[in-house]
Amino acid sequence: MELIPEKIKNIEQIPYKGYLYNLTTASGNLLANNILVRNSGGLGTPPHERLIPGFIHRANGGVLFIDEVANLSKKSQQELLTALQEKKYSITGQSERSSGAMTRSQPVPCFVPGIEINLPNKKIKIDALVEKTMDLYNKDIIKKDGLDILELNKADSIKILVENRKGKIKEESIAMMYRKFYSGKVIRIKFTDGSELVSTPEHPIRTNQGFIKAGDITKETLVKGIEEKRITMIEEVLATYSEENKRIALAYLNWLESAKRATFKQLNVDGKTISAWKKGAIPHAIKALNWLEGKSLLNLNEHDKRARILARMAGVLFGDGNINNRMNKVEFYTDVASLQDIEELKKDFNFVFKDINSCFKIKRTKPRRGEGLILVTYNAFVARYLYALGVPKGDKVRQILKVPLFIAGNKTLEKEFYSSLLASELYAKLSTKSGSKDTATFTLAKIERYEKEHREFLQKIISFLEENQIKTLGIKKENEYIKVRGRGNPEKTHIYVLSISSSYENLKNIIKLNLHYASYKRAKLIEVIKSGKGYLRHVKLLKDAHEELPRLREKGHTISKNTIWKWVPKSYQSYNQRQKDIVRGLLAKGLNPKEISKEFNIPYPTIIYWKNSGVNKNVQV
Repeated sequence: MELIPEKIKNIEQIPYKGYLYNLTTASGNLLANNILVRNSGGLGTPPHERLIPGFIHRANGGVLFIDEVANLSKKSQQELLTALQEKKYSITGQSERSSGAMTRSQPVPCFVPGIEINLPNKKIKIDALVEKTMDLYNKDIIKKDGLDILELNKADSIKILVENRKGKIKEESIAMMYRKFYSGKVIRIKFTDGSELVSTPEHPIRTNQGFIKAGDITKETLVKGIEEKRITMIEEVLATYSEENKRIALAYLNWLESAKRATFKQLNVDGKTISAWKKGAIPHAIKALNWLEGKSLLNLNEHDKRARILARMAGVLFGDGNINNRMNKVEFYTDVASLQDIEELKKDFNFVFKDINSCFKIKRTKPRRGEGLILVTYNAFVARYLYALGVPKGDKVRQILKVPLFIAGNKTLEKEFYSSLLASELYAKLSTKSGSKDTATFTLAKIERYEKEHREFLQKIISFLEENQIKTLGIKKENEYIKVRGRGNPEKTHIYVLSISSSYENLKNIIKLNLHYASYKRAKLIEVIKSGKGYLRHVKLLKDAHEELPRLREKGHTISKNTIWKWVPKSYQSYNQRQKDIVRGLLAKGLNPKEISKEFNIPYPTIIYWKNSGVNKNVQV
């Protein structure tokens, strides 16, 4: 996020009576309604406590004798006359506790309720944040000069977004919170994008000329704020329609704006079209916009929870799904054992688009495609919205894949997108056979003329994996000739294979990703992990630890079996009680442990451990 200049539309003073709020950070600034402001001070003693009252303040309520006024400096004479006229005077001077820093008293600048503070992944209203925190730490609130002050410890502090010295947006902890009752004028600044900021007049706001008090800002001032990424504007949705449909839709909007008085010549449409509009007809593109607006999906903020789910859905549709060419349905393909994944995706569709259960239908794939299931979502508005986001439609083999714009640059959304995409196309060559040299792979098919762009897309996936400590082994191109259906001649197509290290640690890091809509593949991955050398090595360590127990106890160490089991990751302790009882029964009958290991695909050292020590009741089932 970068700071950009915001143009002011209007400035006005409005009366206000009620509580006001503010926060303090180490840098002394914060983002309020996306605008950078200076708060009530940095860390250390607040300004209202670092004051030395002068003679005027000490004489408050009494009499101050001043002799030889004519000998005072012009500045002092002016300030004296101002104090007599205004009946108030600020304190200026050096505080013993401020290491020589100049201190001037003024009211603590604050915001009205409803102003949103930018947290790392969302926003929260300042009054809700302060009230909730003060309720939590009620005993720690300091009341002074009409202010409620709460100082937060580092361990309890809340992270918000601020600007650092280099002008970059970063996270910083809240040091103090303020609340006060106020009755007077506040400044409301409205910006051309429709947003606004309301604060007390003395609140410093960042502009191109530095920090200026809200009460001193003019309409010509350029205020600095952050540009938030908005997901799917009206233009992007209209762009999914043909030029003619888009033209009719824009004409309809102009007709509404003219209070339905514009003529067909002005709108460049025929008279029958306007007659139909008067009877209640609405262009299909406008119906889509109205439907999406009713679901609060237009101009969606990137910090909205639905943005994360949309990124996740986009990832799986890039892999195991698609939008059809007519853009009236969305399809998700999975195997017959993954009904759980279909239910998860349906749940996410319903959360984002608000109860569209009537649009879903589950089908079986045709025999030539192999046995599987398809979740079909029959809703043209949903399909067009996803296409406007950047989800490809039609045959993905014949087009260039690009990471959707709303995802790029947002680490949270990128993780959701890449993780789901990875889950949909992963594990093609994994094997549970002992000694197998197969690697985990991510595969996508692409026609040869798009090889450069496809490799660039795969390189972004590699960068994501490396950021999550997952080692890759390069990209391999496998030659195949696929007759791509559709218009045009069959084109030479390759399977591009991104190999991923199948080491124990690497596969364990893959499991840590958000592998949504892939329950069966996730289970398969865990099975591969448990059959690999890494798992066997840890089981051996477990066995060695048990053999080492007597010697350790002789040295005075207090070590129980429970302690040893804590040394082993929980993913290794996944055998259920029934499996263990069956194995113990077979062992009791004299069956060879190696045959049991082969039959049930349980590592041999585990069988031996169960045989020697019995079943540990504390093992996670």
